[in-house]
Amino acid sequence: MNSTNPAVFEAYLKKYPNGEFAEIAHIKIADLKKESGKSAQATVVESLPDVPVKTSDSLKPAVVATKPPLQQLRTGISPQIAEQKSPEIHLTVAATPTDSRIKILNNQGKYQKGMVLKPGKYQVEVFRDGYEKFTQWVTMDQSDMVLPVALTPLQKGNMRVTSDPAGAVVYVDSKKAGETPIEIPEQLAGQKTVEIQKDCFEPISRTVTVSGGQQAVVAVQLTAKCGSLHITGEPSGADVYLDEKRAGSLPVDIADVSIGSHQIVVKKDGHPDYDETVTVQAGRTTSVTTSVKPPSKYSKLDSNGKQLPNSAKSWMMVRDNETSLIWEIKQKNDGVKNYGNPNDADNTYTWDESSQKFISALNAAHWGGFSDWRLPSIAELKTLVDSKRTRPAINIGYFPNTQSSFYWSSTTHDSRTYDAWGAFFDLGYYVYNFKSLYFHARAVRGGQ
Repeated sequence: MNSTNPAVFEAYLKKYPNGEFAEIAHIKIADLKKESGKSAQATVVESLPDVPVKTSDSLKPAVVATKPPLQQLRTGISPQIAEQKSPEIHLTVAATPTDSRIKILNNQGKYQKGMVLKPGKYQVEVFRDGYEKFTQWVTMDQSDMVLPVALTPLQKGNMRVTSDPAGAVVYVDSKKAGETPIEIPEQLAGQKTVEIQKDCFEPISRTVTVSGGQQAVVAVQLTAKCGSLHITGEPSGADVYLDEKRAGSLPVDIADVSIGSHQIVVKKDGHPDYDETVTVQAGRTTSVTTSVKPPSKYSKLDSNGKQLPNSAKSWMMVRDNETSLIWEIKQKNDGVKNYGNPNDADNTYTWDESSQKFISALNAAHWGGFSDWRLPSIAELKTLVDSKRTRPAINIGYFPNTQSSFYWSSTTHDSRTYDAWGAFFDLGYYVYNFKSLYFHARAVRGGQ
């Protein structure tokens, strides 16, 4: 125990880690390392033994013993012992579940099974979702270590969420869980943030504590921030617009309308627009009754079907505001037929030609922007007859150039299939004629 070489004591500890002089060896190692630090620049050479010199050889150079290696002079032990290194220490963490994550918090290296560490203290952390985190300090000395760790599962509870009204969307910790009412199973114990949202209602957020083996109940009363509209009136079937967006046809119920002022516009061809501003209250239904009447029986239309004022001097079509039928307007009543212009007031056709030539030509030309023109039925043709007028028996203020003559309908006689019905616009009566005869024709489009 009098050696000045720390390696001697380290070799002893390796062989006898729990020997009688183990504690003394640790102390000697520490002391020697301190002393070696102080005299690092000094050269230590042990005294060499005297070598006798014979008298007869006095004239020869003295023979000096060869110096041992410098390493041997400094340590006093053989080089083989000085080159021995400290033993490697291995740490293995045997975790359950086996896919747990392991960290050595005060070590830069990434943990791996049997990782090499220097002697000292290390903080081991083992964790996995659904389990309590494990943290422990371990001391590594001269021996390998296997640290068994069995994680403890976290306790779970469940949750029930209801709302009035139902059908609200539920989010738990920002993840959608479903709609109310809902049972949410297997929630890990702890605090949860529950958000409840429904269109036209104020959103609600709650912090809920879920206990293991128990059910947390969340019941909320939602506060409305919308109302509804009930719109009825005339004309039936008119288009209803809410804030410039079509909402349906009269009558109509509109739900989930935000509180505050809204514009209601009701539109129908041949009728003036109905325009009203209403105030919607939260949780209430606001009723609106429209009352719109057409300005007259007929409306003049331009070549694009757009309504013109009654005072217009030129128009292409006429809409009957009572039947919603749109009629073709005749042109050039000059006694000269012009089949190149299907709207010429003088043109005549057989019953078959009225469809095959006249109607086909209108649709091919997309007259007024449409291609669904047809011959009117006898019932539709009768709606044009004005019994208060004669020669012609029609309102020429809207239907100029009408001949006081017979006009074909699309209706065939029930028993005389070679005859078809029509209207005489001289005195305004209805008769049938041979389909092979030549008479006038007027086209119509719209609902039948």
